Amino acid sequence: MKFAQSITIILLLVAALVEWVANQKNANHSIAEKHIGKCEAVQFPGAAAFQSSNKTAIIFKSDGFQGPIAAMFVLSNNTIEKLVILKSNEGLDKSALNNPDFLKSFEQNAQDLPLDVDAVSGATISSQIVIDEMNRYIKEWNKKND
Repeated sequence: MKFAQSITIILLLVAALVEWVANQKNANHSIAEKHIGKCEAVQFPGAAAFQSSNKTAIIFKSDGFQGPIAAMFVLSNNTIEKLVILKSNEGLDKSALNNPDFLKSFEQNAQDLPLDVDAVSGATISSQIVIDEMNRYIKEWNKKND
């Protein structure tokens, strides 16, 4: 009797884990579709990537100075169209990386690496983490598509 109960509990836990992973993938897809329209997931190491007919959204996560940072950037015709900070606890008010000037400064040619972006005052380490991660993912994306 206990063996059957143990197997049932294990199967329920595995099913819950599979459902949670599927929901996470769907959440990233929904975020990408919000910004680039109908899109399909594409293979890309280390990040979630989605392509529409003319745009690509890359969603990445990194360890920040005050916790995890999740962000997405959109590429269109070799240009970074936008950077969106999805989750961050950086800065005193937890919104340092959402500074409009900081986000806008990423709108540049994705072929010109490394990106030339000024860090946000008061969140210099966190800003540099985002800049470094974007340089890394853009370099990988460019290499994948050359």
